Amino acid sequence: MFLPSTMTDQTRALLARIPEGRMITIRMIELALRTGSSFDKAAAKARVGKSTATGWAAQLHIRKSDLAAETPEARRTRHEQWALALASLGRMDEAAAWEAETRKLETTFERIGKRSAVVEPEKDVMEPARQFLGRVADTLGEEVSYSTAWRAVFEYYNALARSGAVLRGDGQVEWQGAVPDGLPQTPAWLPCAPWQAADDAAWQREAGKALSML
Repeated sequence: MFLPSTMTDQTRALLARIPEGRMITIRMIELALRTGSSFDKAAAKARVGKSTATGWAAQLHIRKSDLAAETPEARRTRHEQWALALASLGRMDEAAAWEAETRKLETTFERIGKRSAVVEPEKDVMEPARQFLGRVADTLGEEVSYSTAWRAVFEYYNALARSGAVLRGDGQVEWQGAVPDGLPQTPAWLPCAPWQAADDAAWQREAGKALSML
């Protein structure tokens, strides 16, 4: 992807202020935050203090609110910018780590969309995700791609996050207080509202396992 030099320069200046080697730590913090961990847990996983993790997250705009509002395309572009900037600073290990993040979404969609008669269904580890996105696509209309179906899932959960929901990696959500009014209607591709799953095994079977992959 072509990135304007001014954008690369700005990113390079931003990342140069982060101590060398710590962008790999920040990668761990971002992953933990995206999968529902609190700042306390994210910092503990990355083995840094909470104040340090919070400061870096604010500086790099990877707080939970930032991540919830970020589209998959924007995330991929940001990761690519960071990888290029780190490489230009000579921090190749860190650049490689963020380059790997850049490719994760692409690889996921490629694996989900790939069809092979040679692979037996029981050996296809991405089958739950494929079936789930197929169900989402069926509710959206004919000839809807996996990418478009994934966007519908992202937009629904992003709306819940903006309303204060705490998201879990398996697609269930929790509320700190009462469930607010004005939430989007629970889509047909979920077995129930993601905060009302009475049977966890059923939720995992119908949605949770697939959402964990996505």
